[in-house]
Amino acid sequence: MSPPESRYSSHRTPSRVSPQRESVQQSAQMLEDFTTKEMHSMTNQPSDFSFTVNPEAAVSIHDDGIVILHIDNGSFYTSNCTGARIWRGVERHLPLEAIVEEISCAYKIALTTAREDIVSFLAELERHKLVRREAAL
Repeated sequence: MSPPESRYSSHRTPSRVSPQRESVQQSAQMLEDFTTKEMHSMTNQPSDFSFTVNPEAAVSIHDDGIVILHIDNGSFYTSNCTGARIWRGVERHLPLEAIVEEISCAYKIALTTAREDIVSFLAELERHKLVRREAAL
């Protein structure tokens, strides 16, 4: 018997991955608790690492965003078009700072804003074992 299906959805631009079955307040608190530590460790040396996609992640990118299936545990995740852009950067093995620059340019937002949102999104992907961090090439 396969594991129960989990559904995840983005909450705001650029992207958030959090359980739909929890209240928005619970999700926000959980995300804040998790990402505070992650953001600190990721922003200390932002260009020193990149991410790789877990081979157990099957992806479909479409006009409205991205759908990710974690093959091993059967969970589904969705995100908006910005999440799909970030994912493509991960697939291209771009370092964090290169993804930040792309998103900042594309959406005409400050680098710091882009970095904070991308770090948060990547931390969620990492927590769900959809990507893993590695030293930048």
